Amino acid sequence: MGVETYNFPGVNAAHPEHPMAVRLSDGSEHQGTPENPLAVRDADGSGFIIPDPTDSPVDPGNSSIVLLGAGEVFTGAAYEILAADNWSSVSVTAYSDVVSAVAGLSLQFSPDGTNWDRVVARTVEAGQAVQVVEDVAYRFFRVVYTNGAGIQAEFRLTTIFGNKAADLGTANDYPLKLVVALMDGGNNSMAVDGSVTPVELTYEHSGVDVDIYRIMVSWEDDGNWWAERFAGFAAELTNGCTLEHTRDGVVIPLVNGIPVKNNFDMESLMYDVNIQNLGQGATFLSSRYTFARFGRPIRLRAGDSMTWRVNDDLTGLIEGHAVIEGEFLV
Repeated sequence: MGVETYNFPGVNAAHPEHPMAVRLSDGSEHQGTPENPLAVRDADGSGFIIPDPTDSPVDPGNSSIVLLGAGEVFTGAAYEILAADNWSSVSVTAYSDVVSAVAGLSLQFSPDGTNWDRVVARTVEAGQAVQVVEDVAYRFFRVVYTNGAGIQAEFRLTTIFGNKAADLGTANDYPLKLVVALMDGGNNSMAVDGSVTPVELTYEHSGVDVDIYRIMVSWEDDGNWWAERFAGFAAELTNGCTLEHTRDGVVIPLVNGIPVKNNFDMESLMYDVNIQNLGQGATFLSSRYTFARFGRPIRLRAGDSMTWRVNDDLTGLIEGHAVIEGEFLV
């Protein structure tokens, strides 16, 4: 484990770059505390050894004990959570002696470190610790904490990552599964209009390689589901929907680029197709591309993507989704 040593100017003094590391007031030999899990007292007693953050599940860039004034904001550093470390979950615990702003504790996820598309927020009540545990949703992560109207006398914010894929054993032991919806930004619905500008519902992969075994496609619609029509529409689609795999910027059409224009195409290109009507209301269809049945799964590397492209107006559908399922290579 890489370390650095910092000589604290006095007891209970914080490290300038690692606010979770604080020298203990009694000077005793002690390896961390619940409030300061990074603090390890060095051999000569002059300070504490700070573990290399790449070896530790605690994220110092999104942890803090620096007190906040009224309405003041702590913004953590954007951390590439699915890069070298490949953590799969994050736990954030916050304690303050004064109430936060409404939804003041904010866990934020981003595909690029700039656009924070997924936000999980909670209000921290005075004197009550709040813990939020979330699965990793995107490539980058940060914490933003907004204080309320009071001035803090106590504040502890700790971010801990968990469940490294590499710690879960081999694929024959306890494989880490990937189940994720294809999305257009924050939208996972295929009931969209792609007739003028095609709509791309995409999964962009980062981190360790993953083998994609199948894609589940489902539709819900009213009307009569005839073979030569699409869903319950009155006719087949003009352009159809296509499935693509992108690697190194090169788009690779799957199933030879054959588009899905009608219900017969769904049956002929996918196995298996199941259409259900439970006696009242709409009819729904579920189907799947099972790549492992073609001989082998599709391997996604960091930077690869899978896309379902809608090239027609499907706003007449009640709903439609595509979900990819795979297994991380650990």
